[in-house]
Amino acid sequence: MEYGIRIKRNDGEIFVFDSDFVLTEVTGIDFVPNEIFKEPRGLGNGDIITGKRKHSREIGIKALSGIYKGMNYRNNRDYAIAFFNNNYSFDLEITYIGKTMIAKDCIIQENSFPSERNGKNAFLEIVFLSPYSDLFAASGATTDFTSTKALWHDTRIYEGAAGKLAFSEMARTTEKIINYLGSEPAPPVITVRATGYVPGIDIAIDDKKTSIKTILSSGDTLIVDCEERAVTKNGSPVPVADYDAWELMEMLLSYGDNLVKVSKNSNTAFTAEISFVGRYGGL
Repeated sequence: MEYGIRIKRNDGEIFVFDSDFVLTEVTGIDFVPNEIFKEPRGLGNGDIITGKRKHSREIGIKALSGIYKGMNYRNNRDYAIAFFNNNYSFDLEITYIGKTMIAKDCIIQENSFPSERNGKNAFLEIVFLSPYSDLFAASGATTDFTSTKALWHDTRIYEGAAGKLAFSEMARTTEKIINYLGSEPAPPVITVRATGYVPGIDIAIDDKKTSIKTILSSGDTLIVDCEERAVTKNGSPVPVADYDAWELMEMLLSYGDNLVKVSKNSNTAFTAEISFVGRYGGL
């Protein structure tokens, strides 16, 4: 089987399925069930589709104990029973055919490790429930709003104490093309660092736009978290009157190229970066 699973408990403990517990079956890493809401048409045939949603994700793991007799089996069993404890939450790092994704904030919905198989290969079975329908990329991505401007190019080599020659320079920009490859939309986090007076910030992702009215001064850091629909300035919450939480909810990166703009008229007294974690409908 082309699987590898590493589980991190919320207290930092790690469990890896290896020769002690050999994976035999993994379920629930493909599509989650869909739920469709509908009402019969009052006139004519068919139904009116009123809504749709994806369910939370159930992931089932079945593993065979590689040791099944004596005190080594006892120790394996004690460790598994202690680790898979429903008093904790878990992140599942799942690798399948060379690609790794994470199921976040899982809790144990069902678990089984029968005792009647002492002296035989015993199966450990666990069903995790993640509150998210999506799987997450194993690492995030961050892009700053700078561009490289080529100055000149020559094949000659200059030696001696003639000084340094610049081949390119970094220039600030207010626009970036983000090529996003996740199959599900991802809410970004946008960080703005002021180097002078900034009378608010305008943000756009393609045709979706929003404005943050908070004034920034040199040294201030503004963080716009589109998933949490929250804005902080120097670590403190920005008044909700200074932004529209519903507009933040619509700021999403979609599959393909996304034109992202962070600007305020012609003001250049700030730097900006955008970070995100890819989301996927299955592995």
